[in-house]
Amino acid sequence: MIGYACKTHVVRTEIVLVVSIKIMKRNSILLVILVLLSGLTIWLVTRDTKNTISRELRDFAIADTGSITKIFLADKAMKQTTLTKQSDGSWMVNGKYTARPDAVKILLKTMHDISVKEPVGLKLKPTVIKQLATGGTKVEVYAGDKLIKLYYVGSETQDMTGTYMLLADEKTGENSSEPFVMEIKGFNGYLTTRYFTAEEEWRDRTVFGYYAPDIRSIKVTQAGAPEQSFVVTQSAGSKSFGLQSITGQPLPFDTIAVKQYISYYNRIGFENFISVIEQPRKDSIIRSHRSRSYVCTHQRGQGFRGGAVLRFRKIAANTGLFPPS
Repeated sequence: MIGYACKTHVVRTEIVLVVSIKIMKRNSILLVILVLLSGLTIWLVTRDTKNTISRELRDFAIADTGSITKIFLADKAMKQTTLTKQSDGSWMVNGKYTARPDAVKILLKTMHDISVKEPVGLKLKPTVIKQLATGGTKVEVYAGDKLIKLYYVGSETQDMTGTYMLLADEKTGENSSEPFVMEIKGFNGYLTTRYFTAEEEWRDRTVFGYYAPDIRSIKVTQAGAPEQSFVVTQSAGSKSFGLQSITGQPLPFDTIAVKQYISYYNRIGFENFISVIEQPRKDSIIRSHRSRSYVCTHQRGQGFRGGAVLRFRKIAANTGLFPPS
């Protein structure tokens, strides 16, 4: 009887173990299925959200920046600038001045490369939208007469690696309800400073910018010191060079040194504009006697001939134009 009882106990134990293992396997399968379904649900929700945002104007970038002919920038401080592309590929500022090639190039590259880093969070969204409405820079981009892109550029994110932007409908002007944090992949910084509106900041600072072989003469005149004045000449094709006094007397020279001097006029510019002085003082400086002048003439091909003049005037040390050294 004892042996039989032991045998029965063993059988029952085996049955319990088998049933437990089956239940564990079934639970494991159910757990795996549950995890897969949860992951699939999250993926579908995320994909749907992204597609919805995509439909809500997240396409800031312009693939063909070569088609852009005009860019209008305006801020809430009433500063505005219109950049227009010329037939030769250069750009003008407000129809009056040549635009800085470097600044235009950076802006066009930015318009091409920007991408969405992330949507603005729900809690921060109202603040960002208000900030863009009250302090953002309006950007209008045209291809011919057609407005192809309209958006607003705001401030940088707290970590200074993104820029708040908001698209608007080009036809109706209605703003999107979804602001975004924008970036340029591979660039660690923000983009606000590339969309500046001050006219003077867009103006080209080049005084002389000639291809050296096109230069025909450079005349330097030092007021009150004719011995420091001279004229450098170069023939077409850079076949011959010359150095003369201001009165036309030939002077000895080193050909290599003259060629190098002419090459300097390929790119001579200035740092910035002086905008802190009042108009009467500015007029006084313009009327003052010049201390030195540079006159450069150039010729392209057989027809066009032009040049530029740079004049220096002495300014008293107490004008307040410059900080004390």
